[in-house]
Amino acid sequence: MNEGSTETASCELLHEVSSCPLCGSTERDSHSISSANLYSEKLAALAGVEEADLIKALPNAECRSCGLIYKNRWFPRPLLEALFRDSVPLHPKGWDARSNRFTPDNFFAELERYKAALQRNDVEQTARWRRALLSIIDSIPALENYPDRLAIESAIELGDCAAVCSRKALIREAMDEPAPFKRFAGFRSREMWDWCLERSGKVAAYAELGCPLWGMLPIAGSRVERAAFLSRPEPNYWGSSCRMDGRPCTAALGSVTGVEQKDWNGVKPGEFDLIGLFQYLDHLENPLAFMEELFLRARSCALILDDFSQPTAIQHFTGWTLKAIQWLAKHFGKRIDDEFEPIRASGNRLYLLC
Repeated sequence: MNEGSTETASCELLHEVSSCPLCGSTERDSHSISSANLYSEKLAALAGVEEADLIKALPNAECRSCGLIYKNRWFPRPLLEALFRDSVPLHPKGWDARSNRFTPDNFFAELERYKAALQRNDVEQTARWRRALLSIIDSIPALENYPDRLAIESAIELGDCAAVCSRKALIREAMDEPAPFKRFAGFRSREMWDWCLERSGKVAAYAELGCPLWGMLPIAGSRVERAAFLSRPEPNYWGSSCRMDGRPCTAALGSVTGVEQKDWNGVKPGEFDLIGLFQYLDHLENPLAFMEELFLRARSCALILDDFSQPTAIQHFTGWTLKAIQWLAKHFGKRIDDEFEPIRASGNRLYLLC
């Protein structure tokens, strides 16, 4: 199959998105092309097309009216369900926030796996361990402004494992606690929790949905009258297949004091004061309808999203500019507080809508 026919095949399985999923406008401008990542690799395999052609077929557009960034084509539900059921059943960042991966010993063990994958010319495993090593380096605060960081990252990119090993002493000395709000720390932050409560008013009932492994529920469980994790089926997100050693991710909540699990559709109007929505809204195909449901259930929402300055990843249907957040807040009669500075260095933004 030649390049043109491959791209055509990749487009045929997608459906056109003719209008903005937030405000409904059909006026839009080209924004960006997503970078290759684990999800583009797996989606291309599921679709039976070349990864580069699939990425090209899903450019990001920006709505002229509300500023939302969105894909002008999107995947059918069965393909998304297969992605999160079979191809990437574990939520990597969620489990990594609870793992022991962020240690020097593990870093160099993963470096050996990377070296072995390179030697046997295993393209998929090479890409996997390259991403893994770069994510660890990215989460070492002591290397943030260190001249050798770029050299280490470059060596990883080039597969020069010897050059990485030559800086073993530096990496071992620098690796202590992971950078807050990045992959290995997640969003379990007492500072962020206190900030949200200070800005949103009295919170007696708090809930989260999305990933049960990386949020503030362990803090909330002992600090509010009621805390809950809300389960909601979503084709473009992890679900019941997210298991480690046979245990579902929600089992981690069993050891957290004071946190219950509740079905989204069973939540009563006004049942919660604040709902945390961390790296979830940008996965949804109909974000406006979802937020209407949310504000029936809670008066306030804490939103964490990627900074919009980066190209929206292929698995994210939307990217949220400040203009889009402002449109959303105005639509629901909410004020925005986005002055939580500590999260910004991680490439995330926190928006409190209350």
